[in-house]
Amino acid sequence: TTSITTSNLDVQGELNWPVLDIQRANVVMDDASHIDLVGKYDFAEKTVRDGRLNSSGPFGGQFLPAGYSFETASLSGTFAGPIAHITNSVQAQIQGVSVPHLDKLNAAASWSGDGLNAKQAEVTLKSGSSSLLLRGSTEFDSKQKSLTLTALELSNSNSVALRLDQPTQIALDQNDTTTNKSWSVNLN
Repeated sequence: TTSITTSNLDVQGELNWPVLDIQRANVVMDDASHIDLVGKYDFAEKTVRDGRLNSSGPFGGQFLPAGYSFETASLSGTFAGPIAHITNSVQAQIQGVSVPHLDKLNAAASWSGDGLNAKQAEVTLKSGSSSLLLRGSTEFDSKQKSLTLTALELSNSNSVALRLDQPTQIALDQNDTTTNKSWSVNLN
């Protein structure tokens, strides 16, 4: 099993019931990765205010399966609102990603949304002179999970080799019957 160990933990804040104000939480992992967190949590309203998370370093790689790795990652995000529908905005980068049967690549992602619903999302994968750009949004509710792609571009040496002509939606719909639950896939 993989364990999580830290070399330093520093937390500063105060509790004025019902609000916990984390003015600074800094974790330094044994691999020199840093995780910083600030924000306020209201226990009565179950809401977060002014949340910010930043992390950098190789932390997380130890949880990947054999043959999968990355050199370093960074993440910067803000979040606020009720826990059930927390709004969030995140930028992430992963350098030196190794995956079986693929050349080493770099990945960048950004999104903003509400809970798992990304109102805007963008992912870029780069390897050598090739890149793949995906842009779109997601919407998840109890009966339907959907992904809307507004851009898909495969490029090589600064020229676009493949481009999505128009937006497309991939949806998983749950079909309930009294004895069976099933899912259908719709592509629009």
